[in-house]
Amino acid sequence: MRFIISFITFCGLVGVWYFIKKQPNIKYRNISALVSIIGFIIFGLFFQEEKTQQASVEPVVSSSNSSSSVSTIIQTSSSTSEISSSSESVSTSKQFNDEEFQKYAIQFQNKLNELVKETGQVYSATGRGLILYLTVPQDFKYNSKDNIQEFADKVLQVKNETFPVWLVENGYSAQDVSIHLHIKTEDGTTIAKEKFSGSMKVTK
Repeated sequence: MRFIISFITFCGLVGVWYFIKKQPNIKYRNISALVSIIGFIIFGLFFQEEKTQQASVEPVVSSSNSSSSVSTIIQTSSSTSEISSSSESVSTSKQFNDEEFQKYAIQFQNKLNELVKETGQVYSATGRGLILYLTVPQDFKYNSKDNIQEFADKVLQVKNETFPVWLVENGYSAQDVSIHLHIKTEDGTTIAKEKFSGSMKVTK
């Protein structure tokens, strides 16, 4: 479009020159002059409109780039904050190891011995590798399966009631640590153990 208008304007100027110098003709000269003037006017309007459009596009592009930069900065800052928070959480979290486990085992042992104090029986407990080993007197393995099952269920109940409380009191999450109960006699024979389903099974 711009080329066509330029060409028409140029032809008009050539016509003015031609009909003045080469072949004088007032009518054609005036027509050529009118065409040239109209061409200049159209060309000026077209150029002005194009310049306005270009000027309006540049701020939009600039604004878009600025928004993109701000968004990138915000995302980077957010990611940095998340990484920092995660690092702080990991660094401040406590590790549940055998040493900590044994502290609970002693508390568990004392609780059971207090419950059976009148019977004269004494139990000992050890925590190792997420297994809570309860050692009972040797004659337990001669009890019937029903009696062992009843005893194991009661001991499991004590463990389930006390361990989550101990975890929270000592700065752990009750959902992060899971232990299983094994009951054995003094000679090392396992007479019952906790299944993954959470119930006790007599293994005698």
